Amino acid sequence: MQQIVKKWGIGLLLSCVASLSLANSEWEDRLLTQLDEAATLEHQRFSFQQVSQSSKARNFAQFEPQQDPQWQLLEVDNEPASAEQNKKFLKRRDRQQDEEDPVKFRDIVAVNSVELMKQEDGKVWLSFVPHVGELADDNADALTGYAIMSSLDQRLLELHIENVETFSPAFSIKISMMVMSFQFMSVDDQTVPAQYAFNMKGKIGGIKKLEVESSTVYSNYQRAD
Repeated sequence: MQQIVKKWGIGLLLSCVASLSLANSEWEDRLLTQLDEAATLEHQRFSFQQVSQSSKARNFAQFEPQQDPQWQLLEVDNEPASAEQNKKFLKRRDRQQDEEDPVKFRDIVAVNSVELMKQEDGKVWLSFVPHVGELADDNADALTGYAIMSSLDQRLLELHIENVETFSPAFSIKISMMVMSFQFMSVDDQTVPAQYAFNMKGKIGGIKKLEVESSTVYSNYQRAD
């Protein structure tokens, strides 16, 4: 047993040393690879459940990759979803996919911007320049981002984006606080989303308050193949 503990400890130490020796470009490659792996639409290997919470409603949905349609709304505000609610839910998802640009999850990290910040407690902190859609074009200096990865297996654990100064994403809109937070977990050696949270505060026209708060929790991943 003592030999096993000693061997495991040496292996962990060597892994940490190897992590420290990686160049920023190598860390960026590993981070982008993990973001590709964690992209929700790529999870055709798993069925999973999703709870989305906002000021308007709480939706509980199920994703089954081998079914048609793949998504099904199960509950709305803790009550069983009606056929009409499920129909509207599916139409809304289809419409969002048609309207959204085909931006990959990895595109949230600006190219050649990842830098090693620190390593401690078996974790590695990486800073990066966020690319959040049109926000990045005129407000690059107002946003900052960092990711946390395991130093043992280089899996992505968390990713955060927040503003460091007030910015204006559109005419007459001022954002004083914006925080995006992603948490991940590993299922059958694949990195998958665990939780997403978004908070934003600001003003419209300098008078009307703007407050947005939403969260999504992913759970009950099951192999579908």
